[in-house]
Amino acid sequence: MSEPALRVLILGSIAAVFVVFLLNGRRVPTTRPVPISRPDLGPGVHFFASATCRPCLAARAALEAVYGDEFNEISYETDPIRFGALGIKSVPTVMALGPTGEGLMWEGVPKAGDLPRP
Repeated sequence: MSEPALRVLILGSIAAVFVVFLLNGRRVPTTRPVPISRPDLGPGVHFFASATCRPCLAARAALEAVYGDEFNEISYETDPIRFGALGIKSVPTVMALGPTGEGLMWEGVPKAGDLPRP
């Protein structure tokens, strides 16, 4: 392979990786709900977030679309001990719990259509 052809191949590969990186960074990760039981939290929708979390913006928008401002937001910056005590491993995390503490949890951005209606 000639030197110019090799340069074109290398530059093309770098450009492809760069484009994939850019497109991947713009995609908002969504997640599927899993059943949970958390009677220690009480009923309602609990949203665990961080000020530096970009996907948290999309999760907050989904929650606001369904619940308005009727959800409990817990910020890592203001209550890191609670995150540890509850075993929250990533943000955003959303828990929608009924009166007995049974419900669903999303680790990531929930789809507004998957959230239970009030």
